[in-house]
Amino acid sequence: MSITRNPGLRIAALTTLALVSACDRAQGPTTKGGRGDAAEATAAHVRRPIEDRPLAAWRRDLLEIAFRGVSALPLDPHIKDRSEYQQDVVRACLELEQPVLARTWIEEVRDWRAGLLWADYASYCAERGDRDEAGRALALADRISTDPDRDPNPQKWRRDRVRAAIARTWLLLGERDRAHPWMEDLEKSELGAVSRLEADKLPDERYDAYLAMLDEVLATQDFERVQAALLACTRLHDRFFDDAARRQATEERVMTACAKLPFQIRLDLIEVLAETSVDHGDKARAKAMLDQVADLMGKVKFLPQDYVEVRAHLARLRQRARAREQARHDLEVAMAMYEQERARIFDILRADALRPVAEAWHALGDRAKALETYRRAVEEGVLNPNSRPRAEDLSKTCLSLAVNEVEPDAALRARLVEICEGLGHPW
Repeated sequence: MSITRNPGLRIAALTTLALVSACDRAQGPTTKGGRGDAAEATAAHVRRPIEDRPLAAWRRDLLEIAFRGVSALPLDPHIKDRSEYQQDVVRACLELEQPVLARTWIEEVRDWRAGLLWADYASYCAERGDRDEAGRALALADRISTDPDRDPNPQKWRRDRVRAAIARTWLLLGERDRAHPWMEDLEKSELGAVSRLEADKLPDERYDAYLAMLDEVLATQDFERVQAALLACTRLHDRFFDDAARRQATEERVMTACAKLPFQIRLDLIEVLAETSVDHGDKARAKAMLDQVADLMGKVKFLPQDYVEVRAHLARLRQRARAREQARHDLEVAMAMYEQERARIFDILRADALRPVAEAWHALGDRAKALETYRRAVEEGVLNPNSRPRAEDLSKTCLSLAVNEVEPDAALRARLVEICEGLGHPW
């Protein structure tokens, strides 16, 4: 995973309540008590203990440096940034299966995001079959999300983000009736994760009805609803990849409909299809789609930092599709652009451009270039005299190293610790 880029998560405002309701109609009624197919699937899972999995000491050290650095930000006036950066670290802990560590650090998040993180933790527990622990975490999420001390300037989207996360967990537990009250009157942009899960849980026999419903949505040309339908198509493309007819049907809908959408959304959707093709071992299909992405890139003018990031991500996907020479070329082009346009990139954005390049070099198996690029990112991240952006870049780099399993050498690790310990005024 790339900390800095995840196409499926970067597509904004991907669904509406109407789409979720239509999904309900396509799936048909649940069983009495709200526990349908999903509940049976959850019950079939062997319950796994909620405990930290074995993790290399150096990776855990990087998580601790990241959390310590961002937690140094003073609550006043930086509580918003502090909590957002802490959220990234906690989510990395869950990705690396460190739930106990995540739970400990959620306690240190002081604003409404603690409620969102308890809901994330609840989903982690639900996926592992621990209904009791998930329920306790959901109760905490709900309580914190309505605590005025946690959100003195309440905004509906914040509360709705927690509600959507709670709904997602109940769906994971197979409790559709308990999920739906949490979805009522949500902001459109907060239902994306719920709709993705609905598509993932679609029973095979409901496929045709669901696809017909998506076609109705695509015909509306409603911007947000069309995006939602296309993302649902990418989920179906993954689920039914081995069924050639269904795979082709969802692929065609995405490729045809997304031609009318803004470039970045088109790019993200095609990348999702390509990544799914790689995951299923169809490298030829993935290569063809990635060539389309490269062609699209040549038709759009990027900000230099965005171009570097997108090109690096393209290289990483090419590597997975076994197009190694093209991947190396992409990275060389990305770095040439960075060197040429560096002066135009604001200092607090430079490390964000370099980290995906480092991750891609690592994916290609070139440890020397990966570490060289990480070092460059670290030094670019401390050019700004203020500690707030320094702490953010330090945390992102530590998380990138830990999640992508790139062990820093002694010099790089010492530098990360030095930067962490040197954080202070001015913020």
